Amino acid sequence: MDNYLKGIVKEIKDYKYKAKETMNREKASIIADELYFMFIDSLHDDVAVEYVETDPDNDDGGTRNTEKGSELYYAIENRIADIK
Repeated sequence: MDNYLKGIVKEIKDYKYKAKETMNREKASIIADELYFMFIDSLHDDVAVEYVETDPDNDDGGTRNTEKGSELYYAIENRIADIK
């Protein structure tokens, strides 16, 4: 196979690998989101405030993760993404 075709084959393989990694990360994010909120919803309010807080930028009374909550979420997501 000449170098031009080898280059095209390599690009296709790289693209397929990147697409697979993106898909895995997206799936990991969806699963992590579900697991994280199942966990948060199971906590007593006195404990849940360590992970989520009222979002002052959201007029509808929404919440956002605290630093501890974000760390937990990303730890879950990364662990799931690492599963082969």
